[in-house]
Amino acid sequence: MSTTIKAYVDSVLEHIAADSKMKNRIEKDLTSHINEICSEGDLVEITNKMGSPEEVAKEFMENIYDSKEEIIDRLIEERAMNADKMKKYFEYKSKIMMLGLPLIHIKFTRGYGRRIAVAKGIIAIGDISIGALSIGGIALGGICIGGGAFGLISLGGLALGLLALGGVAIGGMALGGCALGLGAIGGAAFGKIAYGGFAKGVVAIGGRAAGNYVISGIDLGGGYYSLGYVSKQEIAELIRAAYPNIYEWVIKLFTAFGV
Repeated sequence: MSTTIKAYVDSVLEHIAADSKMKNRIEKDLTSHINEICSEGDLVEITNKMGSPEEVAKEFMENIYDSKEEIIDRLIEERAMNADKMKKYFEYKSKIMMLGLPLIHIKFTRGYGRRIAVAKGIIAIGDISIGALSIGGIALGGICIGGGAFGLISLGGLALGLLALGGVAIGGMALGGCALGLGAIGGAAFGKIAYGGFAKGVVAIGGRAAGNYVISGIDLGGGYYSLGYVSKQEIAELIRAAYPNIYEWVIKLFTAFGV
């Protein structure tokens, strides 16, 4: 199909009120008709004889619909459909309620420059989400997953929680690129027990480590350090020396990085 034919057909379709299935059929029929008669003369001359896109569209409309009332009904229906598409938010709420909240609430903003959508539910998914299970750009609640996650268990670019996993993780137990917590594991780790490339804490295990109970790496020069091989037994003994009554699961978590 030449660009000239396509432009003419597209212009006709713009003036037709019909569903996509009908428009597709008209597009195929009109394109086929123009291509057939193109061998008989110049394309510009042919389209001029056919009439303006508005005139051709009017002819198609008269053949599609039996009355003006039908056209009006179709235009009203299309307007309602377009209005629904232009709503500021996509939203779904389950009919099942728990503790005064919907079991599932999903709400997202459509387009830019509009107010941020907030979803609140047992399971909440949205721009901002608040729920027992919360997934969103900013997620708050019990188990949270998002760009910014703040909850009991948080996973996100910025994670804050009792258990936090993220690029920056802050919590009781924090795992991330930069981790701050009572127990911290990360590229840079700061906590009572810290394990990482750079570790600072009461117990510190890392390439570079600073603390009261320390396993530190070897200086390779140029600002690079290597922790090398550290046994699980060494890590466990170091933690127990600092915290004799510590929970066994904490030791198991940190010794998982030993050999």
